Amino acid sequence: MGLGKTSIKLRGAEVGIEAIMLGCVTSIGGFLFGYDTGQISSMLLFRDFRRRFGQYQNPDGTWAFDTEIQSLVVAMMSIGTLVGALAGAYTADWFGRRRSLSVGVAIFVVGNIIQITAMYSWVHLMVGRIVAGLGVGILSIGVPMFQSECCPREIRGAVVASYQLMITIGILISNIINFGVRDSPGQDGDASWRIVIGLGIFFSLPLGIGVLFSPESPRWLAGKGRWEEARMSLARLRGKKDTPNDEFVNDDFKEMQESIAEQAKAGEGTWVECFTGQPSNIPRLVYRTFLGCALQFLQQWTGVNYFFYYGATIFESAGIDDPIQTQLILGAVNVAMTVPGLWMIERFGRRMPLVFGGLWQAAWLLIFAVIGIVRPPTEYTSSGIVMIVCACMFIASFASTWGPFIWVVIGETFPLRTRAKQASLATAFNWLGNFLIGFLTPYANEGIGYAFGFVFFGCNFVAAAVVYFFVFETKSLTLESVNDMYMDLGVKAISSKSWVPAGYVDRNTRDESYWHRRPSILDERAGAAHVPRSVDEKIDEKDSDGTPRNRSMHRETLGDDRVVFATFGFHTGMPPTLGKLARRALITAGPAMAQPHLHTFERRGLGVNHTQGVTLGVLIAYVVVIALLWNLPYVRWVLWPFKMLVIAFHEFGHAITACCTGGRVESISLDPHEGGVTHMRGGKQFITLPAGYLGSSLIGALLTFCGFNIVASKVASIVLGVCFLLTLWWARKDWLTIITILLAVGLLVACWFIKHAEALRFVVLFIGVMSSLYSVWDICDDLVLRKVNSSDASVFAKRYGGSSQCWGVIWSVVSLILMICGIIAALAAFPQDWDQQQKDSQDFIPTVRMLMKV
Repeated sequence: MGLGKTSIKLRGAEVGIEAIMLGCVTSIGGFLFGYDTGQISSMLLFRDFRRRFGQYQNPDGTWAFDTEIQSLVVAMMSIGTLVGALAGAYTADWFGRRRSLSVGVAIFVVGNIIQITAMYSWVHLMVGRIVAGLGVGILSIGVPMFQSECCPREIRGAVVASYQLMITIGILISNIINFGVRDSPGQDGDASWRIVIGLGIFFSLPLGIGVLFSPESPRWLAGKGRWEEARMSLARLRGKKDTPNDEFVNDDFKEMQESIAEQAKAGEGTWVECFTGQPSNIPRLVYRTFLGCALQFLQQWTGVNYFFYYGATIFESAGIDDPIQTQLILGAVNVAMTVPGLWMIERFGRRMPLVFGGLWQAAWLLIFAVIGIVRPPTEYTSSGIVMIVCACMFIASFASTWGPFIWVVIGETFPLRTRAKQASLATAFNWLGNFLIGFLTPYANEGIGYAFGFVFFGCNFVAAAVVYFFVFETKSLTLESVNDMYMDLGVKAISSKSWVPAGYVDRNTRDESYWHRRPSILDERAGAAHVPRSVDEKIDEKDSDGTPRNRSMHRETLGDDRVVFATFGFHTGMPPTLGKLARRALITAGPAMAQPHLHTFERRGLGVNHTQGVTLGVLIAYVVVIALLWNLPYVRWVLWPFKMLVIAFHEFGHAITACCTGGRVESISLDPHEGGVTHMRGGKQFITLPAGYLGSSLIGALLTFCGFNIVASKVASIVLGVCFLLTLWWARKDWLTIITILLAVGLLVACWFIKHAEALRFVVLFIGVMSSLYSVWDICDDLVLRKVNSSDASVFAKRYGGSSQCWGVIWSVVSLILMICGIIAALAAFPQDWDQQQKDSQDFIPTVRMLMKV
């Protein structure tokens, strides 16, 4: 390569050296991700680290971590990354893709400094990990997005996959450093673990500084209307800085112009749009949101961080002489097998390697779990060796498929209009899965041992199925072409490999005659003749019964006057009644889809229309009435059935978390005077005690959300009916309670028939408000009025420190926050007025109309 050469030839196209360098520099973000993931596993075994942040164990005189503290120290970083991933959408849009990465690095450095300065408080250390996680979260959303928007398609897959390669290298380097520090003379001093954390600051600086010298994302610049800068950025990435009108630059620029111009018609995307598809009406937008979230969550639940977070601890308990050395072996396999993945992703595409990888991983995890249970490694030395081999084979597959491929798929799947927000949501689910693995693994190891491997076996099998049936093949396509493929409803995931974009003979060969006569959309608007273009049209049609309906259609007009239509509505052969029912059913998932002109969740804020204002007024009245009637003699009997249901929700929370943490529920009893009692054996009280109040608060927030819409209330009432019957069974010893609960069930049924269940909405809202604020009222009752010593807050304070009043206030604040979130989500999702809600509900399990027909 000549010294002055600015590009190289790949697949007949020019790829700039700057694009390759950009990929290398930004991939350091993946290194930081991996380094922070890998360091904690071995640090948990350092003697000074245990002495400072663990607990003294009698009678053996050693120091170790309590299960709860170990879970929090490891897992709470993922809470920071989850928040950072969501915040990354805003920083990427506001500051630009480059500066957003520098912001993430700065936050990561601050978090590491906080960790280094921790002395003896595990809370201090945990706070530092949360802050560092916030920075890693911003990088985890920003790096793949920046890479996918900047790199030419000839290298995009390999560059984005290099993010995963750097994650694996980061894990390996952290294991090597941990291994070296462990054998150093000062291993018992505080320098051992501080060196490991401090080096993370050093590794982050090349990214924070180097990215400022790279080109800005041309698609972000174009989205801001800075077209000339976007062209120059494309030219630099193609290695044509001195010839910005080069053929390849022009082709990339025209495609980008058309994509952005079409999406600019509908304005900037919102969070609500990611879940409703409105007002842009982009086909499969919601599909892609849920697909991205599912893939990222499943990537974590393949089980990879089961080994990287707790591998040293797991293999130490299995009797392995040197668990840190085992982690080093796993890290080396991880790096070595990621390299073939960079080749596989461009050779075999995205879909099939993910499918086969998921099945391969499932097989080895099944063997791992069976051997761990049938021949425990503590009794059979050979079992420990075989289990290490199983772990290596699992990681070899993950490193070459699910590790790098998911980041590539996420970077390619979303349209520009909502790309930042959808990628942010998907990455947040990655970190949510990461948090759950980090938090639950210690409890699972203590409760079910190696049987936890069966859970990961099932998750890998499900992951392979999700990819096979829902993920589209995007190999060799530009980001604009990927969006076109998802918009074409005639294309299915299973057959998507054969899809070819307009103007191409196949995915790698252009139709030159098409491209030579194809001006840009901006030229067309200036008065050019008819050219190939894509437009969205609304076609008004009527059902057989005269009901008007709209069907969105996407028309691709080709140069030879052929017109291809892809319907974004319902199949024309569908029976009218069934078609209407299908459309009504969609309203349940996202009522804002019904009327785009009522969309109120915009950049200017959250609007409240008349219907929503009335609902808010009723909600406030409910709060006042319930507060007055809660303990008022005789009159409080009116609340009995609903109070019993809310108490049942409270006990559900205790029971479910007890089962999830290895416990067993023996009985549940409800009493209208004394409340409920859940008798359980085992489980982790650190989780089960607050789960009662927080569980009822979460259910209350969901019911409050449903209470703003009739269709959603109908769905909620069905669930409430089942819960009432369970409550009736648990409280069957009290005849008065039985009567009041049956009356409440009768009220739910009766409300279905009043103005198409309009009254039902307010009953569901009432139960939601009561359940949301149950923790506030009950905690005040237990800790202030009656001062019960056996309340959840009192027991939690005795076991884990602090005052019962303090924990009570914390849980109450969380309950209020959940309720407020439910209200805000309802205002955004349900903007319909009374009349529209009644129309929407008529064909969703019809009520009056059904009775009239009978």
